[in-house]
Amino acid sequence: MSRRFSLLMILVLMAALVMPAAVSAEAVVTDGPRPAATHSHRLIVELKTPPLAQAQGVAQVAGGGSRLDVASPAAQAYIQRLRTEQQQFVASMQAAVPGAQVASVLTDQGTRIPATYQIVLNGMAIETSTTADVDALARQLARLPNVTRVSKDWAHT
Repeated sequence: MSRRFSLLMILVLMAALVMPAAVSAEAVVTDGPRPAATHSHRLIVELKTPPLAQAQGVAQVAGGGSRLDVASPAAQAYIQRLRTEQQQFVASMQAAVPGAQVASVLTDQGTRIPATYQIVLNGMAIETSTTADVDALARQLARLPNVTRVSKDWAHT
């Protein structure tokens, strides 16, 4: 009798383990329409001068190794050159498109800094009003000097 009881208990336990997985598998929906991607009210502006990672003579900037040394004097000088170019762009942008400004990001320390990029991309994020015509603004920004591309900043959830 105890052998039959043991076998019965094993069958009941196995059924208990399999049933919740089967039930929960039926409740999971893995296909169907995905929500439409939405863009934010920010634009990413890419400027013509190559970013540090694509700069001519990057081997010298890398310090002779295979990794890019962004702290080297040559890299810092190049980054400063890009920042100067970016400041010139911001001045022309603000003259052409009043109200447009460089977006800011919050650091881990809680400080807001401008959303400008120099290492992999020479550009910046531009903040617009939430009611602005983003497409029209993108066209205006694309016509400014030294602009290579203007892209919408997509919301990621």
